[in-house]
Order: sequence, then C-alpha cells, then structure tokens
Amino acid sequence: MKLILPAQLQNLWLRWKSISPRERLYLSVCAGFIVLVLMYTLIYEPITKKVNTLSTEQLTQTALLQWMKPRITILKYQTHSSSSPISASELLSTIDTKIKSSRFASNVEEVSQSGTDGVQIKLKGVPFDNFLAWLGKMWTQNGIEVKRISAQRDATIGTSDVTVTLGIRS
Repeated sequence: MKLILPAQLQNLWLRWKSISPRERLYLSVCAGFIVLVLMYTLIYEPITKKVNTLSTEQLTQTALLQWMKPRITILKYQTHSSSSPISASELLSTIDTKIKSSRFASNVEEVSQSGTDGVQIKLKGVPFDNFLAWLGKMWTQNGIEVKRISAQRDATIGTSDVTVTLGIRS
C-alpha cells in the first residue's frame, strides 16, 4: 500500500497542475471554506455548548447555595439547642410527660412501651398539622424520632386518628 499511495498523490498533483489557475483559486477557496466549517462544527461549537451548559449549571447551583445558606444556620441552631439526649429507660416517662402536658392530652388514648427501644402513642381526633409540629419539636429538643406512624382520616377536617411509635434518635 505504501507504493500505491505515492502514485495516487502524484496523479492528484498532475491533475492539480492541469487545472487552470482560476479553477485552482476556486478550489482553494472552497477547500478553505470546508476546513473552516469542519473546524467550527467539530471543535468550536461543542466547546461553546459545553461552556454554556456549565455556566447555566453554575448559576443553578449558586442559586441553590444561596437558598441553603440561611437554612444551614437554622439547622445548626436546632441540632445544638437540643437538650441532653435521653436514655432508653427515661423514654417512656419523658414522652408520657410531654404528651400529657401538651394540647393533645385530651386526644391521648394510650401510651405504652413498644419493645425495648420504643414508645407507642395512640391518639384520636388529633389536629394532624399541629401534631406533626409537636413531633418536630420532640426531635429537635429531646432527640426523640418517629420510628413508625400510621394515620387515619377523621370525620372532622384536619384531624385524624394517629398511632405513632417514637424512639431515641440514632
């Protein structure tokens, strides 16, 4: 194949020489234009598309970071403001005291030990949104988390029958 290639190049060179200078100029301009179009299509355009994509992603990530910054301080405050974690032996008494001193005391049907690391509370007709806020407060202030929750819609709008198992945050 090495012998054929130089012969083919020589044929192309002879053909190029046989073309008039005006046609050579036209072919040179066209070849230059094709090279420029190929360089634009294969090199410049993909790079600019990638740059645009990355700059858009950077703007999105910057906006997300700006949104998250104030919330980080809130989360740091909430996790540092929690009182000392309670032990498993104090869990039942702590939850019983907290639920009975809350506005849900009239809704409590039963507070009982659930296994070795949980306390089950059954409530009837509890305002669900307020109860979720109370659970959040229990998590931030006492280190008590929800292990399982089951809620059934009540006849009154916004209230439900809830069975929740709480445990120590792990």
